[in-house]
Amino acid sequence: MTTLSYASSTYGFMKPGIIVHHISFACGYALGVWLWLTLLIQAACCYSHVFSDTLLLRFNRILGVTMISFGTYWGYEHLAHAILLILRDGLKFAL
Repeated sequence: MTTLSYASSTYGFMKPGIIVHHISFACGYALGVWLWLTLLIQAACCYSHVFSDTLLLRFNRILGVTMISFGTYWGYEHLAHAILLILRDGLKFAL
């Protein structure tokens, strides 16, 4: 998210003063995700004796598929939006 914000600001898709807000949001978002995953790993390690190995494996697979699905969807949305902005700006210059 930080790289996308910086690149879009560099190529003129964003106003110059807004880049700080986007980078701050991206860093805060990453920190929140990291803290949440750390909490889940701590809980899983502390209570691993309560769950069976097959249940933990099934749970890990479901979480992995869910994370890949959401990541693919969000990546597609951002990429499609960036491509539409590039096309829009390209058509402005062509006309």
